Amino acid sequence: MYLLCPEFFIVVDDIWSVAAWEIIKYAFPMMSGGSRIITTSRVKDVAHSCCSSFTGCVYNIKPLDMVHSRQLFHRRLLKSEEELPSNLKDVSDEILKKCDGLPLAIIAISGLLANRENAVIYKKGLIGLLKDSFIKKTGIHCTRSERSVSTSLSTEV
Repeated sequence: MYLLCPEFFIVVDDIWSVAAWEIIKYAFPMMSGGSRIITTSRVKDVAHSCCSSFTGCVYNIKPLDMVHSRQLFHRRLLKSEEELPSNLKDVSDEILKKCDGLPLAIIAISGLLANRENAVIYKKGLIGLLKDSFIKKTGIHCTRSERSVSTSLSTEV
């Protein structure tokens, strides 16, 4: 079934294989107009396969630096721009180092900790996150993977 609207903007997130894109791309009409399709992938070959033949671009997304990682962590955890209490800064910096600038990892971990009601429980939670057993139990893996974004015009899909 094709899209019936004359113009569209579509984001297809986290495509893992060229074969998957080869199936997905047929859902989009091949017509001109100001339409755009943006895809994301952690695999460079997949990102390149999603590009149109002559106008597509691949952008490599860089991880967040420590300043922006901290801002995201604090905003998500504290629901504001305020700083963490001083007794938790060192522990949270250790967590952020483990997350290696990956926004999804930072959001996932801060989300787990956002409901902690007192600093002692929170600190224990942060220390627990540093342990491999916690990471294995929750399935959260903070490993860097390059994220690529490619854009295509619908006419070249």
